[in-house]
Amino acid sequence: MDMENISKKIETTTQSTTNIPLVEVGALVFYSGNIILDLLLNFFFAIPIMLGLLTEGICLLFNLDGAFVNIIQVFVSVVVGTMYMVGLLQFITSMRSGQNII
Repeated sequence: MDMENISKKIETTTQSTTNIPLVEVGALVFYSGNIILDLLLNFFFAIPIMLGLLTEGICLLFNLDGAFVNIIQVFVSVVVGTMYMVGLLQFITSMRSGQNII
């Protein structure tokens, strides 16, 4: 075995793996199954915030006290966040077990 040839092969493969184009990495992420998981995690944060805005608007409409509004917002965020976490865990376990979820 020639050590010089082996080191050149290792160097060329290392350079080719480190020079991955950004578009190919984006396509790999987009076409992998993780896009559904990413969307669920994005919705995990977006929907409680939207519900918090909705509850704040309703509380402003009825002119409720600020401390009471905060209690309602925290309660809604915790309930929705818990439902999403349970749903996310069910989704991940059903994906890993091979069941069809849709």
